[in-house]
Amino acid sequence: MSDNQSNQIEQLMDEAELRRLTTNYAIATDALGSGDPDRQVSGRALYHKVFAPDARVSAGESEQFIGPDAWADYVTKALETFSTTQHLVGTIDVELTGKDSARIATYLSATHEYEPRGTLWIVLGTYDDEATKTESGWLITKRHLSMTSSEERAHDAASAQ
Repeated sequence: MSDNQSNQIEQLMDEAELRRLTTNYAIATDALGSGDPDRQVSGRALYHKVFAPDARVSAGESEQFIGPDAWADYVTKALETFSTTQHLVGTIDVELTGKDSARIATYLSATHEYEPRGTLWIVLGTYDDEATKTESGWLITKRHLSMTSSEERAHDAASAQ
């Protein structure tokens, strides 16, 4: 295998790992918002695999939170109003900016249900991230959520069969 092929494979592996960070973030966020203590513990643990210990995280006009635990506390409190949430990530644009640095822009659609069969709050936005490659893999060092739009609407929950 040539050096060029080896570099291309390493780049593809880095990009896959960076995309997984944003996917894991969505999974962890829904776990934190679940109200289930066991899922919340797993969500917090997953944030530690997504964020650097000194990561700076913010959303909209919120203050900036430092580290995965501070952000997990904020998210848990912010989502306790809802009976369930679902954070979907779609377009994930990864740009390797150096050997050990990257930027990630991720489009999202997040649905928040106030109560079963009740009102939904749907948010569209973009996560803008900076990431660093560490000895244990890639971690997000800075994340900001910019909300593009949101709406509230009534719905009927999917019926259980």
